[in-house]
Amino acid sequence: MVCQLEKRNNIGALKAFLYSGMISAIIFIPFILLGSGIFSYMGDFNAQQIPFYTHCHEMVRNGFNLWDFSTEFGNNFFASYTYYTLCSPFFWLTVPFPTAWVPYLMGPLFIFKFACAGLTSYLYIRYFTKTEKAALYGSVLYSFCGWSVFNIFYNQFHESFIVFPLLLLSLEKLVNDNKRGWFALCCAAAAITNFYFFVGMAVFTAIYWAVKSISKAWEMNLKQFGKIALEAVLGALSAMFVLLPSAYAIFGMSRVGDYISGWNFWF
Repeated sequence: MVCQLEKRNNIGALKAFLYSGMISAIIFIPFILLGSGIFSYMGDFNAQQIPFYTHCHEMVRNGFNLWDFSTEFGNNFFASYTYYTLCSPFFWLTVPFPTAWVPYLMGPLFIFKFACAGLTSYLYIRYFTKTEKAALYGSVLYSFCGWSVFNIFYNQFHESFIVFPLLLLSLEKLVNDNKRGWFALCCAAAAITNFYFFVGMAVFTAIYWAVKSISKAWEMNLKQFGKIALEAVLGALSAMFVLLPSAYAIFGMSRVGDYISGWNFWF
């Protein structure tokens, strides 16, 4: 019986991946064809995302120098691009291909990202639903919510969007099923893929834990809390090889210390 249930869940997960992938393909492919094979959008996507991907791809293919003389007046290559490209598993999928192909790969990568969002959200939602169909509907709604569709021109946002359901699912598994290690791994993945959104996810997860505990949905005690806290800390510490260089690069910028005043402050 358990094997049959697991097999059904695997089939449902595959369906979720394919459904979101097919819907995103229907959306993206016409624009890719209009662009003669290149998906171009607007604003930061054209001005930053495609050039950043191309530049980082070239740097990595040429030996991954730690110092980049082509960014500003010279900058730490790793710390400069952890946020945009270097910590994205999707970027590394492009590395085996020639740099000239990178603009042509941006569209297919987006289709793949939406498919992955469908998969991970299905796994989380299916944990609570009685039927596969309900989880499939939920996964499609998650994949194509306003936030994900609107933020297409910020290519690096969707990595966090994919990891987020796994973070919550791993927490549920830790508390309810005593599945250890996965929450720490997901915390590390969330921090590595995008340190900015990791802060928001950490706050949301803390609220999630508080609501579940206060409402008695979880039987929480000191031992349970310690188990969660330990994995959260271990996950964050595992990501320090990304977090520390990124923080050093950010806090070293003069703009960080600037204050907003006047009408800009009120707006």
